[in-house]
Amino acid sequence: MIIVTVDQLVNLKPLMTERYQLELVMDYLHDKRNKNVCALYGLRRTGKTTIIEQAISKLLSEGVRAENILYITGTKNQIEDIMCLYSEIDRKKKEVGEKEQLYVFVDEIGYFMSFLSYSDRLYNYYTRICNIKIVIAGTNVLSLYIASLDTLYDRMFTVNVHHLTFYEHCRFVLETNFPAWDDFKNYLRVGGLFEQEDVAEYMQTSIIEHIQDTISCGEPREIMRWFDRYRENTDVNWSAVLDNICLYAAANVDERSATRFRGFADDIDYLESCMPKTEVDRGVIEECYKFYKLGDLNKIALKRNEVVGLLTFLEKCGFTVKLKNCIGDTLGNAYKMYLAFPFFRFSFTKKLADFAHHPGILDDTRGSRLLGDLLEGCVVSEYSLAYPEHEISFWRERVAEDGKDRYAECDLLDFTDSIAFEIKLRGQQQYDGFYCLNRMHKDWGFGDRQRKLFGEDAMQFVYDIGHRAYREDDI
Repeated sequence: MIIVTVDQLVNLKPLMTERYQLELVMDYLHDKRNKNVCALYGLRRTGKTTIIEQAISKLLSEGVRAENILYITGTKNQIEDIMCLYSEIDRKKKEVGEKEQLYVFVDEIGYFMSFLSYSDRLYNYYTRICNIKIVIAGTNVLSLYIASLDTLYDRMFTVNVHHLTFYEHCRFVLETNFPAWDDFKNYLRVGGLFEQEDVAEYMQTSIIEHIQDTISCGEPREIMRWFDRYRENTDVNWSAVLDNICLYAAANVDERSATRFRGFADDIDYLESCMPKTEVDRGVIEECYKFYKLGDLNKIALKRNEVVGLLTFLEKCGFTVKLKNCIGDTLGNAYKMYLAFPFFRFSFTKKLADFAHHPGILDDTRGSRLLGDLLEGCVVSEYSLAYPEHEISFWRERVAEDGKDRYAECDLLDFTDSIAFEIKLRGQQQYDGFYCLNRMHKDWGFGDRQRKLFGEDAMQFVYDIGHRAYREDDI
């Protein structure tokens, strides 16, 4: 582990960019009644370490002595046990004195061996008895998530450091308050990160390595105790499972299995539709599978008992957004799964198009179905972030209209505010299921409250709700 010295603390120069989560951390540090452990929770490259350094700098500017701050970082493949961390906290508390307020920041706490077994001491002794303010963070979000379900259940003040919203992208990356349509397309491509990453590499280091680290850290029982609720097979190729989830998401999910995606098949069909009288060569499909290491899991249906636990975790850490169909008796399409990081689907289809030598399919002037899916995914993702307490879902139901049997759909329903949203890339491409919904389900109370979001209107909408949530702390 790395212990930051007093001189290093004083000389910290964190970024000036301040996400709203910093204010939540400072509220925790100032609130003497909050005895929980504060946990910064989120995937890699979303700003957790920066928030820790910014919080330390703010404490110093408020007059807190550097001697009253302990900042420790765990390291990958380290040999220190969590008890070494506790010994350092004990030493520091004795050094500053019982009457002095001590602030402890621990980054990469998931790399401390036995963390999952003994993390309850952080609350039971240090914050509750000793009144120490403790902020923990970790790229290994799976360890933190399991701790929140077990040893630190109901004892964590969790601050979710999720991907950048479109508003934050405009504010921090583009530095503009007047975004253009091209800015939104750029946001789709970088997917809510401060810097664009290689897709496959980001997926592996953000999630897969941490699942494997948690399993191999000497406490397999802790991870297995959670995942065993959902699966029987302990020998799972997590990399292939995650690749399938990421690349198939933003599609309908069958009600019999939360893991039956159709996204890859849809992208192949769309690619072929862009090339009249031409079928996508099988070698292109195989190349794409090989590139993303899909392995033997190249089936439309994945085994439920192998991935439901992982899906739940991905949803909790803000990686995916899952909407339930508000119609309970409709066969199929019980859920829609969206990636909160839009660039995964974009990069996947771009790679597929490159293999097929048809990059033009991503041209939005042609009404690209892919960009339309990404636009819909962005609205759903940002809406769920801005209104986390609202009951939201989507609606899809078989209806008979003009003598034809068809499905009517509404992309986003907010039952809390009784408002519906129809999201399209271009205005002329529409089948508006809202009116069918309104006629068939008047008791739902939607009336005529519907927002049609087409192209730049959708861009402005997600910018506005992000700005409102950021400024008013609705989020």
